[in-house]
Amino acid sequence: MPSPHDLQNDFRAEVLDPSMAAPVVVDFWAEWCGPCKILGPVLEKLATEAGETWKLVKVDTEAWPDIAQVFRIQAIPTVVMIHQGQPVSQFQGALPEADVRNWLRENLPGRPPGGLDLAREAFARGDHEQARTLLVRTLAKEPDAHEARSLLVRVLFRSDPEAAATLAGELPAEGFEDLKSNVTLLRDLARWSRGETSREVSGGGEEDLAAYGSAAAALAEGDLSGAAGSWLSLMERNRTLDDDGARRAAVALFDLLGADDPLSREGRRRMAGILF
Repeated sequence: MPSPHDLQNDFRAEVLDPSMAAPVVVDFWAEWCGPCKILGPVLEKLATEAGETWKLVKVDTEAWPDIAQVFRIQAIPTVVMIHQGQPVSQFQGALPEADVRNWLRENLPGRPPGGLDLAREAFARGDHEQARTLLVRTLAKEPDAHEARSLLVRVLFRSDPEAAATLAGELPAEGFEDLKSNVTLLRDLARWSRGETSREVSGGGEEDLAAYGSAAAALAEGDLSGAAGSWLSLMERNRTLDDDGARRAAVALFDLLGADDPLSREGRRRMAGILF
């Protein structure tokens, strides 16, 4: 079935001229391309949400080979953003919806910051309470805003791993696998430290087991620095404990905190020294 976004007759009239007023996102695809059929509906959904913020035009490379050649399209799907007659950004492959949203957010010119953008800024500067307030408001208006939900998982995790894991369970699997896995791993460790699971931890003597339990207890109490320090110390002397559990827990923690967090930066630096 033809899409209302398909290029009809004139690339200049349908893409270049409109791009002078608002960005045009061009989806290069073909009927035989499986990944194109995955990405296409995502782009159409986002274009519908966007209203007049940007326009989507789908170019079938079989029907319009000359246009594909002009843009040097070597693999499909390829998506190109055109603004004021010029390409400004592009990506290849059937990215998950969350990644496409990120790409749009980062490349749409002159877009005023919304609640999610302001929440990201608050999170980056360490104002987690402000980030939480903004994210809750965003989700009240847009219950399916998965990016906002994923950031709220990171915010909640710092004080309530259980609530963070519950919220992460509401995210789709595609695009959020690492986040969901990291939160679940740390939530399970916190439960184990409170004696709420019958999890078996092997590979260490009494001293290492006690230290591992203390680290998990610190996590459950919100002492993330204490948990990270204990896990890194355990890494130095026992990699077999809980199947390299100290390293896995530390990696999960640093991923959730984000690359800009001071604890994450220092922890990764120390981890690199241990591993290499």
